Amino acid sequence: MEAESSLSHPKSMAFSHIQDNIRENIRENIRERAIAGALVLLSFIGLAAPAQAERPTGLRMCVSSPEPRASDIYVALAYKTQNSVAGVAFEDWISKGWWKLDKNLSYSCITLTTEELQNRHYYFYAQGGGRVWDGNYFFCMDPLKPYGTDEADVNCEANGFALRGFRQIDTLGDRGFTIQLQ
Repeated sequence: MEAESSLSHPKSMAFSHIQDNIRENIRENIRERAIAGALVLLSFIGLAAPAQAERPTGLRMCVSSPEPRASDIYVALAYKTQNSVAGVAFEDWISKGWWKLDKNLSYSCITLTTEELQNRHYYFYAQGGGRVWDGNYFFCMDPLKPYGTDEADVNCEANGFALRGFRQIDTLGDRGFTIQLQ
């Protein structure tokens, strides 16, 4: 009889194996739940990195004021672009306008371009409400009607445009940037 008690019965071996699998599954489940709970807690208190949001591209301009402005603000934009003709590369300066920042909104934004920014520097000229936002970088523009020119740095008057000083914007090389007009 003692010899029989030292031998394991096949059914008890199978039962022991099932118990081991159940214990391991329970441990794994507890580990997964602990990790999930920790991530939820960390994200709740702001320590876990959120999913990377898609960064906007393009160039926007916004203006805010505590009360409505006396008039709309109109904006012109100038920037450098790369072109080629017959395999010969060259740069053009583009100038275009006008975009309107609505006077009736305490916070108003416009999109000047939706494409990913290719330049570090862009230039703008804005006017409205008795104010002018200009600068020391001169480009061609039409002060009276919507316009666009790809010769924004040469022969302004000969091409029917006026020469105006634009303000430089440093985008720091970002692919999207928002100008806050002050």
